[in-house]
Amino acid sequence: GAGMSHGWTALLLLLAAALGPGTVARNASRGLAELDDAGLMAHVESSWRCHGDVRNIGFIHLPKTAGGSLHDAFRAVHTLRYVHYGADFNQKLKIRAGCNASEDTELKPCVVNDIKHAGSGVIFGGHVRLGTEHLVLDGAAGRTAGLVTVLREPVSWLVSRHSYLSNVNSPAFAKFKTMSCIEMVRQLDGEQAKKLGVRPEKAMTTWMMQLCGHLCAKLYRDGALSTEQAMSMVVRNLYTRFGVVGTLEAFGDFVDLLRARYQPLRSVRVTASKHKSSSSAKSKCKEELQSAAGREAIERSQSAKQLQVVYAHAERIFERQKQLARECTR
Repeated sequence: GAGMSHGWTALLLLLAAALGPGTVARNASRGLAELDDAGLMAHVESSWRCHGDVRNIGFIHLPKTAGGSLHDAFRAVHTLRYVHYGADFNQKLKIRAGCNASEDTELKPCVVNDIKHAGSGVIFGGHVRLGTEHLVLDGAAGRTAGLVTVLREPVSWLVSRHSYLSNVNSPAFAKFKTMSCIEMVRQLDGEQAKKLGVRPEKAMTTWMMQLCGHLCAKLYRDGALSTEQAMSMVVRNLYTRFGVVGTLEAFGDFVDLLRARYQPLRSVRVTASKHKSSSSAKSKCKEELQSAAGREAIERSQSAKQLQVVYAHAERIFERQKQLARECTR
């Protein structure tokens, strides 16, 4: 279960401290090979519980995946306390010296203590890496946490990313106001590699690192994990760490799954998605990416191809979980 995966991650941390990068990579390969596709789906099936009575919920919010809609829905669940680890949460902490969170989504001790002392009944959400939830949701005896996330179809995600970047009023983003969608994709690997501090050929999107986790990101930057191994860990985590994996394209079904899976979320409602309908600019961007030149740009982008692989797994998990949820009502 999640404990087994977390234990394996801890083992990798010990290996990283005691052994060289090559040895860590070989051990990672063996660990990732323990579960094949059938074994991974079997884990999804065996870990499913109808209306599981977890004490806390962790929401790993990947960028541009209707997080705003979920934030509003979680805040409306009055039996739970929603803590959003993001700009608004950080702002509140700035009144305490040295307690504002850093850009790399690491949580500082005072943040952890703030949430731990809140007791049970917490939804913890934000643009954080997998592993953060253990710091704040599993910190006291008897506190169990359910973990959820939403992924988005890759072309739609790229269109939304372009729309967002081209509308940010900051000199640092000025180039995106005149950049085509195809050119954005062509530059994606270089930008993501720079953010991670790795060579361009090791580019992975920053949200892929969210799914890979804190330790995975560190080992990847240090050269102890190859791109293939890091991607395998992302896929494994989707199957073994999350109680609900949804897609933005079937957002209503995802919300239904939350209600079916977790007792504390049976009252959650999303009245209206903040996911805006396609504007003319978004339509033009989508047409660009669906053209021959756009498809070629995506095919040449390591980061974009990774999105396609992970999304395909998310769809597979989502469909099986919907089947399991229907069985809850029989």
